[in-house]
Amino acid sequence: MRIANRVAQLTGAAALAAHRRHGVPVRTAVATTQPGSKSQQQVQRQGFDLLFIRAVL
Repeated sequence: MRIANRVAQLTGAAALAAHRRHGVPVRTAVATTQPGSKSQQQVQRQGFDLLFIRAVL
């Protein structure tokens, strides 16, 4: 996770069970996942909206 100016970017993140469901103390958070992956489904279930899809060739 990278945090700058109260914006968090979550990439390849995981949380230990004892630290899950405690919230994130930032105003804006960004999560990066593979399109159509289980990770994308999980972050969308947590309330994230799909902003864009970028193809990396």
